[in-house]
Amino acid sequence: MTSRIATYAGARLTPEQAAILGAYTGIALGPFADIHAYAERVLGRPILTHEFGGADVWAELRVATHPDLMALCGPIEDVP
Repeated sequence: MTSRIATYAGARLTPEQAAILGAYTGIALGPFADIHAYAERVLGRPILTHEFGGADVWAELRVATHPDLMALCGPIEDVP
């Protein structure tokens, strides 16, 4: 028996949404250049490419991107 993985058939992510998710999770869902530009914007400083290899910038990004991530997700409702 072969099982299929369910796929999402809704609207595609915008480049901004993909950058938010990438900066928060560290998983690239779009071009790295978009993540890099978004990260610099939310941190308010230039980020050298090699900084993405360290934990410090990712810790900063998780805090700085959290409001945008929550806005992207929308209100979370209780499931009955």
